Amino acid sequence: MQKLLIALFSSLIAVNAYSSENAIQNCPKDLSNSLVNKTLESDTYLINSDQSSVTNKNIFQLNGNVEVTSKDYFFGADTMSLNSDKKEFYGEGNVLFENDYIFLDGRNLLIENDILSGTELKFNLKEDGVNGFAEKIIADSDIKSFEKVNFSKCPIGINDWSISASSLTVDEEKNIGVVDDLVFEFMGVPIFYSPYLDWPLEGRGSGFLAPSFSSYTDPTKNTSEEKINIPYYFNLAQDKDLLIDFDYLSSRGFSLGSLYRQLLSRNALYESGRIDLDNKILFSDKVTKKDRWLSKNDIAIDIDSKSKINIKTLRASDANYFNEIDQTSSEKNLISSLIYNYDTDELALNLSFENEQIMSGGTSSYLLSPSFDVSKKISYFDNSIDLSLSAAKIKNKNPSLIQGNRFHLDNSISKDIDFAEFKLIPKISLLNTRYDLSNNSQVNRSIVKLQLDSEIELERNFQLKNNKLVQLFNPRFAYNYVENVSQSEIPKLDTEYLSLNSKSIFDSDKYSGIERIAGENSISYGMSSTVFSENLPENHISLSIGQKYLIDNFSINLDGNYEKLNDFSNIYLDSSLALGKNALSIAIEYNPYENKTSKSAVNYSYIDSPKKLLGFNFTRDINETVGLNGSYPINKNFHLFGSISKNINGPTSKGLFGISYENCCWEARLASFESNNNLSENSINFELVFKDLASTSPELKNRIKTQIPNYLKLND
Repeated sequence: MQKLLIALFSSLIAVNAYSSENAIQNCPKDLSNSLVNKTLESDTYLINSDQSSVTNKNIFQLNGNVEVTSKDYFFGADTMSLNSDKKEFYGEGNVLFENDYIFLDGRNLLIENDILSGTELKFNLKEDGVNGFAEKIIADSDIKSFEKVNFSKCPIGINDWSISASSLTVDEEKNIGVVDDLVFEFMGVPIFYSPYLDWPLEGRGSGFLAPSFSSYTDPTKNTSEEKINIPYYFNLAQDKDLLIDFDYLSSRGFSLGSLYRQLLSRNALYESGRIDLDNKILFSDKVTKKDRWLSKNDIAIDIDSKSKINIKTLRASDANYFNEIDQTSSEKNLISSLIYNYDTDELALNLSFENEQIMSGGTSSYLLSPSFDVSKKISYFDNSIDLSLSAAKIKNKNPSLIQGNRFHLDNSISKDIDFAEFKLIPKISLLNTRYDLSNNSQVNRSIVKLQLDSEIELERNFQLKNNKLVQLFNPRFAYNYVENVSQSEIPKLDTEYLSLNSKSIFDSDKYSGIERIAGENSISYGMSSTVFSENLPENHISLSIGQKYLIDNFSINLDGNYEKLNDFSNIYLDSSLALGKNALSIAIEYNPYENKTSKSAVNYSYIDSPKKLLGFNFTRDINETVGLNGSYPINKNFHLFGSISKNINGPTSKGLFGISYENCCWEARLASFESNNNLSENSINFELVFKDLASTSPELKNRIKTQIPNYLKLND
């Protein structure tokens, strides 16, 4: 009985990763007090009734408040006949039956050779909260059948939504369920009908998933439009499936999408793998009169435990596809790649090829294709030797930019010197790079790097009033020397400054990549400390601070030329506090020469419950941005949620406002997204969630979380 309802309940919407969500939490159990007596011995029955008589040698007639209690079940009725030889019970009038997983209440019930059969029965699956009514039930260990059945996951007596059918049969031996004349009702209104449905009891089944409805802003017309999505799921086999999407965009027309997924099993060529083929096409766009498409495919193969191949293709029909058709993505550069990896504890090899498509608003980026990297690690005693070689072709779709070939060799040796609570790590590296460039120039660069790092770990226990506290204290010192070499003839490619933080303050790397290696002769010093409670370790306060002193204040700027720096770097400070429902983090980069903060970030959050929370953030870098987000319950069923983010230095702002209703049966969520910088982000989305069944727009919750990070966090 339990498997029957769970299987039907799940298969009606082909439950899988695309559709199911249990959004409602903390709903009351329908039943709490059990009538079953677990203390009884097996095959022992306690029988009570107002009157009893013997109609035959082994047949008893019981009348008035009849109760049969055993270790396995409870059976009660107004009248009951009992055959002691066959252990057969038949009850009529105010029938009550309960075992470990089901509760029945109805007109009559027969228990014969472990077969249940009865009419006009209400039922409740205690563990899963499924309840309903059937005019007739027949159930044995293999086949279970119901006639004129209606059930729901709503609490008993509510049934805001329900599923009914004229007949339902489950054959566990054949692993199949069949239902006729299925009707799904919401608030008493039929919204879905199927004359016939079958599904596998074990594994996933094929069928329509919940449709979704949303609005969007068409940037070409600058009008608000509607989008309808109807997905259909095919369970092709245990290791493969297919999702078909039928979309209608009111300003563009019909589109068809397919997502094919397959797990690859071990064979003579490889150990395992996975195929994901995701393709969409919009037929004859109403505006451009052209087909619009997006192809995103990923094939990953593990040849063995050491070797892997990954093939990714990402292409669109035109540069405006994301602006006009699929506004859920804002990618500016679509990278397709072929990558081979070989990796062991001592040897690593990587070979890659890349290609790029530039979307609207994007600019061409440098690609290293083909690119070959190999590294070897040699360990002996406490020494480690790392050897690496890379070779790559530098490409850019902009012909006016320098391109060419690059060869890079990086050799280093390091040693761990351990003391009791103190460790020294000296390291020396030799870097050689050669560029053969398209402007007919050849550049060679050789740089020596020296580093002496330290690790110190101290711990103490102390008591503050009645609280037992632990403090971790980690002072740290590092010396870095990098030979200063002019690099103005080397193209910077996509090199960027690395942000200053508690890790980078002790490194010599100032830039991303290897095109710029900044000269340095410095001493870094800093510390980190954390204090937390032994009983409540989630309550803590921590602080990290660090700075560099430049013995030689000449270095290399982003253009590859020499530059003079101050004797002391900016001071980096990072602190965090977590206390009960509150959390605060502050990161500051302080310029001691200008006596001001050059960068800062503040984040605060208060989480009282999944629907009662507040968040604030402030960031100061090139621009200053401030944001506020939160959620607040109006009453038991309704809650509001929203966020706003504002660029203080400009007009750019982004906002979200929404309202949600939920009970123990279903939930509805309405959200409005607005951005004055990107019209394609403006939309109104609606989601309807049926408890444990389906969501009409499962992606909406994740989109809200991008602007309200802690939204419904405790529910996940």
